[in-house]
Amino acid sequence: MLKKIKQEISEYKDHEKHMAQIPNVLVKIEENIEELVKISQRANATFKVKYDQKNLLIESKPYHFLIAFFVISLLFFPSLLLFQNIHSFIYWIVEIFIIISILLFFKFYPSTKIIYIDIEKQEIRIVSNNLIAQYLVKPIHIPIKEFEGLIIKETSESGGGMTKYINTIYLKTANKNYNIIDLPNGPIYFLNPHIFTENLKHIILKSIKK
Repeated sequence: MLKKIKQEISEYKDHEKHMAQIPNVLVKIEENIEELVKISQRANATFKVKYDQKNLLIESKPYHFLIAFFVISLLFFPSLLLFQNIHSFIYWIVEIFIIISILLFFKFYPSTKIIYIDIEKQEIRIVSNNLIAQYLVKPIHIPIKEFEGLIIKETSESGGGMTKYINTIYLKTANKNYNIIDLPNGPIYFLNPHIFTENLKHIILKSIKK
């Protein structure tokens, strides 16, 4: 715990230098991957990297505990009232309505994801790893040759008296842009999005078989 706090303080003090860093992508694909691994080890990086000779996997942290707490909190009192009034049609309607609303929310609201760069099959797969959405959202399969680049868009979220800034990364194809990951952009945690996008872009481009 103390080690993590020291890391957070050190990175916060040095965040301007980190955010201004220009990535060197004219290197071997293994070095591009190592750069992704390196930034995944920053405080609250929100993702981890796994790889071998055939695959690169970038997995967003799914926050299962928070999702479970959210769902249980929403269902607790309606379910309690339902069990106390098991023969009441109204309580059943309310319970079913809440369950359907939760399922629709997780189906259509952007969730955390696993990004597979499958070099052998020459495809990119985008799979939800959300505790609930993973059973509701179909995986997306994109041929590597259709990849056109990565886009960075800054967004913000307010809550608890503080505004959190996020760099949302989109994978671009000719037909659609796919939301793949959110990277922290202040006020406490920072991760240079250009290091992420430029290295990932060159990994994908270098993986395309001619």
